[in-house]
Amino acid sequence: MSAILPNQIKAIYATAGRLGLCDKLDPKSDNLHALIYTISGKDSVKKLTYHEARQVSKELEKSKAPGKMSEKQIAKAWAVFYKLKELSPSKVSDGERMAGIIKKVTGISCTKYKPFAWLSKEDGEKVIEMIKRYVETEKRKKAGSDAVEKGGF
Repeated sequence: MSAILPNQIKAIYATAGRLGLCDKLDPKSDNLHALIYTISGKDSVKKLTYHEARQVSKELEKSKAPGKMSEKQIAKAWAVFYKLKELSPSKVSDGERMAGIIKKVTGISCTKYKPFAWLSKEDGEKVIEMIKRYVETEKRKKAGSDAVEKGGF
């Protein structure tokens, strides 16, 4: 396996930077590195092979294509998420919880900072629908526990 070329490293960082996937404050936990880990299992651009770097570049190019989640979809996902949070608080941050839901529903790894960066419109719909199901489940649990408290069961 041949090693990644210096021009590939520059191209990957340039494309990821334009897409807003790099985080200078936390570079090892940004969406670029989540993509790299998903493709190769590695935690650094410099550790990629030539072939893995080409795969990363192809995925970055795909993310420039239309068909990504719209701002309206993202707003809807967060709105439904906050209903879930109200019914079922969590100790983890909102971003971490959303990233966990996305990973579970789509299999796509993302970061807590920009969890929707890699999602298509279809993926977004799946995530929104799953969060709605979580909300309904929590409502049923709450209704059941309220009935028990009132002596209904």
